[in-house]
Amino acid sequence: MLVDNIAEDIPSYTGENRVQCIVSIPVQLTVLAENTTLLLNVTRNESSSKHVICGWLKTGGGLGVSGKQVKIKVNDTEFLPSPTSASGYFSLGLDFAAKDNQPTLYMITASFEDTAKPLKATAWAYTLDGDPFAACTTIQYNYKPAANLTSLTVEPQSTIAAVPMKTPEEMRKKRKTAELC
Repeated sequence: MLVDNIAEDIPSYTGENRVQCIVSIPVQLTVLAENTTLLLNVTRNESSSKHVICGWLKTGGGLGVSGKQVKIKVNDTEFLPSPTSASGYFSLGLDFAAKDNQPTLYMITASFEDTAKPLKATAWAYTLDGDPFAACTTIQYNYKPAANLTSLTVEPQSTIAAVPMKTPEEMRKKRKTAELC
């Protein structure tokens, strides 16, 4: 990113001597950060309404980013799972159930914004009379933000009541009848 700032030293006059003319140079600002990818997965055990939201925070090169906080947002509620592991893995268990016995939609967003303070380095240049000005500033962030979104529709659980076709007494009676024949 090139910022068109001009460092200038306004000429001043002392009697007959002119001290300094305008010095001009563009100031360059460079922002550096490593790309990140946020992978997101939602699973559940078939007999449960508890779901596991999990995933990985990876660098652009595919390495896990450890010790970082991923924020999980379900509809309008935010959750903070434990920071990422050495492989970049995070997980959070939540109970999703159908509301009012109707299919219920949950919007799940995972997002990452690095909270590390930026490192800043400035290259200084000097006017002809020795006054410093910033010629180039570099701001280094560790990782760029990343996000992922998925939706989940939870259907009502149906219950099937098992009713025996014959009572135990009817089954005993049928067995006795079969033994007599």
